[in-house]
Amino acid sequence: MRLTTLHSWLSIKSRLVGRDAGVFSSWNHSLHHCSWDGVTCGRKHNRVIQLDLSSRGLSGTISPFVGNLSFLKNLSLYNNSLVGHFPPEIGRLLRLKALQLFNNMIGGKIPSNLLACLNLQHLSIGFNNLEGKLPSEFGALSKLKFLALYFNYFSGPLFQNIANITSLEIISVENNSFTGNIPSNIGKMENLTALMADQNEISGTIPTSILNCSLLETLAISRNNLHGKLPVDIGLRLPYLTYLDINTNKFSGTFLNSLLNLTSINTINFGINDFVGTVPHDFGRLHNLVELTLALNQFEGDIKFIGSLVNCTDLKMLQLSGNKFTGILPESVANLSTSLSIFGLQQCGIRGEIPKHISNLQSLTLLLLNGNELVGSIPYDLGKIRIIFK
Repeated sequence: MRLTTLHSWLSIKSRLVGRDAGVFSSWNHSLHHCSWDGVTCGRKHNRVIQLDLSSRGLSGTISPFVGNLSFLKNLSLYNNSLVGHFPPEIGRLLRLKALQLFNNMIGGKIPSNLLACLNLQHLSIGFNNLEGKLPSEFGALSKLKFLALYFNYFSGPLFQNIANITSLEIISVENNSFTGNIPSNIGKMENLTALMADQNEISGTIPTSILNCSLLETLAISRNNLHGKLPVDIGLRLPYLTYLDINTNKFSGTFLNSLLNLTSINTINFGINDFVGTVPHDFGRLHNLVELTLALNQFEGDIKFIGSLVNCTDLKMLQLSGNKFTGILPESVANLSTSLSIFGLQQCGIRGEIPKHISNLQSLTLLLLNGNELVGSIPYDLGKIRIIFK
């Protein structure tokens, strides 16, 4: 091993403290460095191409000398307790394809030097203490497929910096303070399968061009400042959509019938928005539905649409509270999924009696019926339900 290489390894080791004394036991002169724990070398040149010390109970900081591992393709230090700042020397790793530092306590900003890693495909730095804006030329990472920045303190515009990275497949940026609009050119991300941006400060509307992201499976944009109507053909043009969560925004319009074409969807959460109109009666086509949340909107009309949910045999959560429904709670509620655990109907304007066979819902733990015009007695065998009213 050359002296400069040895110095780099000693520096890397000296900055890290292992809870398990054996973590670095193989890092000694008696073994070739390609045999060290966590180190992988290329077959031809014996240069280090991977350093994986993930989930080793490490504390300390990342040595700037990691930038000397010029053949490195994968740097994985996730699930540790590392502190300090994001070393800008990582930007010297021009062959780097995967950088995984998530679930640590690393602070500071993303250094602009990182943008020199033009081969980077996987950037996962969620669950840290990172802050500030993304570097303005972030779009230079044109090969990036996986971007995970979730649970940090990032701010500033998000999409204007990443919208031109058409190779992106997964964007996971939830629980930050990103701002700005979803741009009209998001449709260029034809490989996108997941957009997860919950709990940010994103505003504007959902552009129709998102329908060009025809591989999209997950759209999770809850708890933002979005408004307007959903694209009408969302259920036709995004056929692989399985998870749709837009709760706690200011969306309006009606429940789109095109959504009933999403026969693979498992989650629809429209809670805390400004939707109006009636709810369709064709939910039976959504056989894989696990959660339907329409609570705290302005939906109206007869509550009988619940009967169409009996074919949703995997349904676990049905939350309809805080709307303007009318009518009697249908007897068919007793035929809902036996997996149903949360059933919310408080302040819905429903009347009549509680169907006596509702106790057929064997998994039910929370039944919310307060604030209605119900009469009669509580079915005697509801004692099986751990919580009836709240």
